Amino acid sequence: MPSTKWLRQHYRYLHPEVRQVLMVGESASRKPHRSYESRLRKTIKRHPDSHPLLSTLINLLRSQKRYVEAIQLWHRKKNKFRNRPNPYFQRATWAMTAAKYSEAAHYLALCIRRDTGYFGETAHFWRAFALFRLGKSPEALKHLESVAEDYTEPYFFGSESWSKTRLLSELHK
Repeated sequence: MPSTKWLRQHYRYLHPEVRQVLMVGESASRKPHRSYESRLRKTIKRHPDSHPLLSTLINLLRSQKRYVEAIQLWHRKKNKFRNRPNPYFQRATWAMTAAKYSEAAHYLALCIRRDTGYFGETAHFWRAFALFRLGKSPEALKHLESVAEDYTEPYFFGSESWSKTRLLSELHK
C-alpha cells in the first residue's frame, strides 16, 4: 500500500471530500468496512466527474467478487471518460494481475493512445513487459524507448522488482 505522504501528493488536486474518501479507502483496502461502499457511492453522487472515486468503487466491487457489477460500472466509466486513459489503465492492471498479457497489451495500447503524460513511462514499461511475455520482442523494445534508463518497478504484480535494464537483458537473450 502506498504511504500516506505519497497518497496526499497523488490526490492533492482532488476536492478535499474526494481526497478524504479515497485515503480512507486506501487505508482500509485489505478489508473495507461495509459502510465504506455506501460512503463511496454517496460521494460519487456529489462528485460524479471524479474518475478516481469510480475506479475505487469498481476495484472494491471486484475485491468482493461482484464482477458483473464491476464490469458494468467500468463500461459506464469508460463511456463517461471516453478520451481519458484511466479506464484502460485500470483494465490493463486487472489483466496484468491475472497474467493475461494479450489483454493487458491491448488495454495499455488504448491507454497510451489517450495519455497526456500521467501514465507515461509506466504504461510503456508495462506494455513492453506484456509484449515480452507474448514473445513480441521487437514491439517490446520499441516501447522501452519511451522509458528512462533507470526505471524500476519495485513490486511488480506479486513478483520481485523489474527494471528496464532487466527487461532489456531478458529481451536480448
